[in-house]
Amino acid sequence: MKQKQILAIFIFVLALVICPIANAQIPEVISYQGILTDSSGAPLTGNYDITVKIYDVDTGGTALWTETHSGVAVSKGVFSVMLGSANAFPADLDFSVPYWLGVSINAGSELTPRTQLASVGTAFMAKKVIELPAGMVSAFAIPTAPTGWFACNGQAVSRLTYADLFAAIGTMYGAGDGATTFNVPDYRGYFLRAWDNARGIDPDRDNRTPRPDGTAGDNVGTQQADELETHYHQTRNDGPATNGGSGGKGIADSYSFNTATSNAGGNETRPKNINVLYCIKY
Repeated sequence: MKQKQILAIFIFVLALVICPIANAQIPEVISYQGILTDSSGAPLTGNYDITVKIYDVDTGGTALWTETHSGVAVSKGVFSVMLGSANAFPADLDFSVPYWLGVSINAGSELTPRTQLASVGTAFMAKKVIELPAGMVSAFAIPTAPTGWFACNGQAVSRLTYADLFAAIGTMYGAGDGATTFNVPDYRGYFLRAWDNARGIDPDRDNRTPRPDGTAGDNVGTQQADELETHYHQTRNDGPATNGGSGGKGIADSYSFNTATSNAGGNETRPKNINVLYCIKY
């Protein structure tokens, strides 16, 4: 009788939401909530084994992913499980197409109809778009680096703990202690310039000074000191001719002179600017 009752259970999906994760290394999970009732609509209470499968069709087909949650507590019909917590979603299950969820209770037949996960797919895809690559640099209007980022201040950080960032930049900006740490770039006080990459916009690209790992020239991370483009200022002095000499003849004396302008301006040549905090994604 009990088995017959379980097979008659009706599932109503209350919500399907994406649970946020702090690190891209942790598998994505879906919080799946629902109501279990018997055939008369009365809510059930007890512990049940709930098996969930994901399909790319609404009926038939082969499951793309399966997970079983044993002894799920159900109280007055309400239950909640974290899909993906017991069996991580495969890498190719990226929710770029509609999927359907099939559910069975205590190893019984799959209940019908399946639930479409189109809205969850949209949320997953949005999440994937904002997963930023290690090594990305961004400007922030805050004084401290946000979670997942380092301030670009030249600090040494762990090669093991921040392996993704180390794989991206290596020792370009410093080898740290030479064994367990490496340095992030130091952008404090600098304007950033797009890499010329042999285009020819930067006339001094081949003479750029080395970054911390010794690489110079037209490469990412190399530097240039402040400089004014070569120019000159023309001056004119119309002095009168003078008469003289022992013969009384008028001649124009030959002379030279130096002129100088008075000092003006401040301590550097710069455009209008606002301070921002450059950070690198780890």
